[in-house]
Amino acid sequence: KFPLIDSVTNTLNYTTIYMNAEYRTMEERLKLNWAANSTFGDNQRVLLNFGAQYDFLDYFSAQTQLNFYFNKKMYGVETITNDIIWSFILRANI
Repeated sequence: KFPLIDSVTNTLNYTTIYMNAEYRTMEERLKLNWAANSTFGDNQRVLLNFGAQYDFLDYFSAQTQLNFYFNKKMYGVETITNDIIWSFILRANI
């Protein structure tokens, strides 16, 4: 439930289906991954995610992710746009 400005609450109904896969290579130092999900109901969109992670050391890695959001219907939003987000991540496990 989300409160609106006039203190009225609305209930959103939606369902998301998700699947993913990961392929490990180079003695498990390189991980390639893919994911997809689809949301139905009050919010409708498809998300595609592609990524790769390389472990330089046991405690240090670099990762990139590319996310495509194909938005069809979003609650309370009149103008719907699609989004692309590209991330670079350096990770140190301490």
